Amino acid sequence: MDNIARRQFLKGAAAVAGATAIGALPQLAQSATKPLVVPTLLLWDGTRFVEARSTRATGAAMGQAEIEIEVYGSPTRLRGIDQVVRTSGGEEVAFKAWTAPPSGATRVRFEADVREGLHLRLQLIDGEHDLVVSSAQLAEGVYVLSFGNLRGFSLDENADGGPVINGQGSLRRGYVILRISRS
Repeated sequence: MDNIARRQFLKGAAAVAGATAIGALPQLAQSATKPLVVPTLLLWDGTRFVEARSTRATGAAMGQAEIEIEVYGSPTRLRGIDQVVRTSGGEEVAFKAWTAPPSGATRVRFEADVREGLHLRLQLIDGEHDLVVSSAQLAEGVYVLSFGNLRGFSLDENADGGPVINGQGSLRRGYVILRISRS
């Protein structure tokens, strides 16, 4: 065994021994093998829900947008949503846009610069996930952030139990609605 390989082995062994001593090894092993479960962002196109990243915006690109975030039910895996913006210096800064109830409101509204698209950082129970919709894909409309498939569901803004419905009524599991409009 040469000196470099031996040094790498010793560093790795020391890290494992340290993680075992503080009881972190099972959590590290679990997080390394457990996939991050992330919601899907779907756009209501007037007849069905389609993956937001597969759409193309029509008309002129938006510069400023009003974004409304509203939660229905209890999306237990989602803890919050940050909006990520790029400063003139090129660094990314995250602003808390929405925090899940009971700590936060069920509905928030804010203005956003979307000339370069919309960048949201989802604060999930088991980590973070960046969700980016380019300016070419970003359209005005109603988006749904859901952890499940919405095949067979439609949108009815006047439904009593929430706007995502099917033949049995409103969707019961938790989801988040994003309404995006020009400002």
